[in-house]
Amino acid sequence: TRLQGDWSSDVCSSDLPEGAGQLGQDTFEGCGFEEIVLPSGTFAGNVTFTHCEKLRKVTMPLKPLNTYTAAWDAFSSCTSLEEVVITAGEQMDEAFFHDCPKLTKVVLADTVKYIGAQAFINCESLKDIIIPSSVTEIGANAFGYVYEDGNDVKVPGFTIYGTKGTEAER
Repeated sequence: TRLQGDWSSDVCSSDLPEGAGQLGQDTFEGCGFEEIVLPSGTFAGNVTFTHCEKLRKVTMPLKPLNTYTAAWDAFSSCTSLEEVVITAGEQMDEAFFHDCPKLTKVVLADTVKYIGAQAFINCESLKDIIIPSSVTEIGANAFGYVYEDGNDVKVPGFTIYGTKGTEAER
């Protein structure tokens, strides 16, 4: 079922039901939202919010670990996105927030366990991230990299903060 709503609104929140599960592919592609708040039990799917160029803030849960429906590129190319707050959940799939050049702040809940490869690639304004000790797997070049001339290149001075002996340190 495709969700209906006023896509010209500034905020996407009240129209989305709690516990709706994973939103469909391209459901809100190119939307005019400036802020997205996903309720508990409602998750972004493949390219659900891609190319939402006015989007500045996302507050949302992630899906449970080992959910077999993919959620790649969920927020790719959201060129005005500045802040992401993950409130709950466990799994962030590959390239989830890639190509968000203005992203500066990411807050991860202490329930997050998996961060997919290139989850934040080409987010060159993101200079640091705090990884909770709950994270047990981080995919290759998940953050701190930009894609240049066919290669993943480290962002100078990018810093990962975490607890000694955890995936963040590895």
